[in-house]
Amino acid sequence: MMSFIEIPRGVLKKLNTSDLDFFWQYDQEKKKYKLVKWPILREPKDQGGMGIMNLELQNRCVLSKWLFSYVMKKACGRI
Repeated sequence: MMSFIEIPRGVLKKLNTSDLDFFWQYDQEKKKYKLVKWPILREPKDQGGMGIMNLELQNRCVLSKWLFSYVMKKACGRI
């Protein structure tokens, strides 16, 4: 679905919050310390991160891929 529709910001926020809760083991009753910064978790694995994708950026990229494909077909006269 991510390649066909733009994910609403509220949904992205909830997904990111669930990722944060998982990695930082956040609990409503206790405040725990964050041992790693979120941007570091998003770094590629070969650069020392966890390789967690930026969903907003990924969504824009796959939507752009469809747009590019459509424009190229239109330019070549296939549509």
